[in-house]
Amino acid sequence: VAVMLMITVFAHLIHSVGVCIINAMNKHKFRSIVTLCTAILNVFTTIWLIQIWGVIGAAFTTCCCNFIGSITLMNWYYHKKIHLNIPLFWKNIAKLAVVPIVLTTVTMFLSKVIDFSNVWFFIFGVVVYTLLYCLFILPLLNEYEKNLIFGLFKKIQRRSSNEQ
Repeated sequence: VAVMLMITVFAHLIHSVGVCIINAMNKHKFRSIVTLCTAILNVFTTIWLIQIWGVIGAAFTTCCCNFIGSITLMNWYYHKKIHLNIPLFWKNIAKLAVVPIVLTTVTMFLSKVIDFSNVWFFIFGVVVYTLLYCLFILPLLNEYEKNLIFGLFKKIQRRSSNEQ
């Protein structure tokens, strides 16, 4: 249930840049209509599926409605009407998603043998996960993204050397 709901939140977070773009262009009417229609569809299908599958039916219908509205219809709108290169966008997202998916899968298996409820194991796990994420994601970034990251580190380094 939680995974299905997290997928829908993940889709909304990925589209936040697109939402900002259509808001800046004052072209948010279509998104508002899609959101309203999918919300209404979600209410009716949730009422129906919750009687059959219980909570799983509610999560499933929420996931499906958000997939139809937020992903399918809004991607079409961004691509055809706003002229964003959505295929390239999703290609880049897929490439970057491999690292957290693999690391999370490995972490799930490790949680069977490591007690992450222990504060020290948890902190150690977070540090290792973060370092591995940075190590593996860096080669996948484009030059602009790398320059943003390294520029931030250079700025921090300059400030710390100026304070001394």
